[in-house]
Amino acid sequence: MTLGEYIGLLLSDLSYARRQTDALAASLSEDYHIDPLMHGIPVPHYTIEEAEIDAPVQIVGVRRTQADSELNEHLLLVLRNSLPMFLYRSIKNAYYDKQSALIQQAGGQPDPAHIGREKKDETTSEVVRLSDVPELKACYKSSTVHICSLMEQYMRTYLQENTPNSFQLMDFIDAFQNVLYRVCKEEFNTYSEKETPYTNKQALKQQCELVSRRMLAEFKRMVQQSEGLLIDPQTGKMGNSISPDCIMRIKLKLRSQDLDFIVDKDDSSGESRRFLSLN
Repeated sequence: MTLGEYIGLLLSDLSYARRQTDALAASLSEDYHIDPLMHGIPVPHYTIEEAEIDAPVQIVGVRRTQADSELNEHLLLVLRNSLPMFLYRSIKNAYYDKQSALIQQAGGQPDPAHIGREKKDETTSEVVRLSDVPELKACYKSSTVHICSLMEQYMRTYLQENTPNSFQLMDFIDAFQNVLYRVCKEEFNTYSEKETPYTNKQALKQQCELVSRRMLAEFKRMVQQSEGLLIDPQTGKMGNSISPDCIMRIKLKLRSQDLDFIVDKDDSSGESRRFLSLN
């Protein structure tokens, strides 16, 4: 078990304990409400403002991410599962961005909030929904499949040739972004100027950078799961066989906090993201 996994289990257990107490308080509130003697009495509910955990663990080693066939297959699996969604979404966003740019060049005002609806006035131009051009939509989906297939082939070759010892995630991402740009450029060069979703090479490069950043989060999550400080938490009965030099004491201070979700909406793409805020 890694140190991160151990701390994660401790915190998840505490969160589950809080969930159980909240569920019990909710159940008691119903009993209080229907009981004529307890009706109106505050339901007991306790908050731990601060708690400290002192846990001894034994250090047994360090696990580093090594470039081997297992890691390579895991990375390629992440690519296979996540890239099609991110890439197709990027293509759609580029399609709508291009339409908006063309409308503005013509002196109109694009109205992305009313895609496919009637114009509100003469200065507002309609952005055609991609579903209203099924042939083009099918082409974009086919290109997505083709690009993802080539990306898997090229990145498999990269992993076999460039990571003989230790794995460097940022080098992998740099190569991923460069290959993605080259493959997308070749793919969409077969489209006519009217059908291509990208207004120019710079727009294509920006979209490839965006997709690469999103894929970085997916790759990073997978890599982090396979490395860390290895520990043995079974130290409740420490005997003479365990050297004090191998014992590490973890002190965690926990404070009660409130959670809020902050919604951030991208006006250009219409995408919404939720961020967790601690108060």
